Amino acid sequence: MKICRQNDNKGFFLYIDILGFSKFVEENDPQIILYTIKSALNYVKYWSKANRCFEVIYFSDSFIFYQSKPNYIDTAFMDIVGIAQYIFIFLLSNEIPVRGVISFGEFYVDISEKHNQKIYFGKALVEAHKAEKRENWIGITLEKSAYEQIPVNTISSFIEGSLIYSNKDHLLLNPFSHIISANWHEPEICEELINEIKCLKFVYKKVVEFKNKGDFTSRIASKYFNTLFFFENTINEYCFEQALKFDIKDH
Repeated sequence: MKICRQNDNKGFFLYIDILGFSKFVEENDPQIILYTIKSALNYVKYWSKANRCFEVIYFSDSFIFYQSKPNYIDTAFMDIVGIAQYIFIFLLSNEIPVRGVISFGEFYVDISEKHNQKIYFGKALVEAHKAEKRENWIGITLEKSAYEQIPVNTISSFIEGSLIYSNKDHLLLNPFSHIISANWHEPEICEELINEIKCLKFVYKKVVEFKNKGDFTSRIASKYFNTLFFFENTINEYCFEQALKFDIKDH
C-alpha cells in the first residue's frame, strides 16, 4: 500500500454537490442520470488536455476536482475557476441545481497496489465539505484558503470579471460572463450564452412557483430566493431583463 500526495505542497480543490440528487434519481431513468453525469465530465475534458493539472473523482451526488501537479499556481487557479463555471452552468442549465466550494490545501490518495483500492482524504476536502453545507443557495463559493494564494492584482481582475465579494472570509463565483457581455441588439449566439440563459430562467421559474405557493421561508424555497437575489446583483438590470425575454426556442 502506498500513499500518494496530491502534490509535494498543496493544491486547489473543487467540491460540487448535486442538490436534491435523491429526487433526481427517483424521477429519472438510470440512462438519463448516467448520460447527464458523463456529459458533465466530458464537458471539462479539454481542461485536462490543456495542462493535465487536475484529476476528477465522481461518486453519487458529488464531483471532486483536485490539483495533481504542484506547479503553475496562477494558471491552476484560473483553471479551477473555469471548471467550476462550466460544470455549474452545464448542470443548472439541465435543471440540476448544484452547490460547490473551491478550497486550497492537502489532499491524499491512498492506493492499494494489491486490490487497486483508493481512499481519498485531506484538509482541503474537509474544509470544502463544511463550507458547502454552510451555504443556503445554488452557486460556487471560493474560500479564503484558495484566493489568498493568488496575487492581489490577479484577484482584482477576477473580481471585475468573474467574482464578487461576499464577506471577508470568501468570494462568490459569478457564472454569467456571456450574459453580462452580450450585445443584446445583435447577440452572438453560442452554446455558453444559451446555457447561461437556461440557468437564469430555471431559477426564476422556481422562484415564481414558490411565490405562487406562498412559500417564502422554507429552506428549499429560500435557497432559490437567495440564488435569484445573487443573480440580480451580479447581472445588470438591462442584461437580466433581456436574458429573461430571450426566446431559446428560436435558436
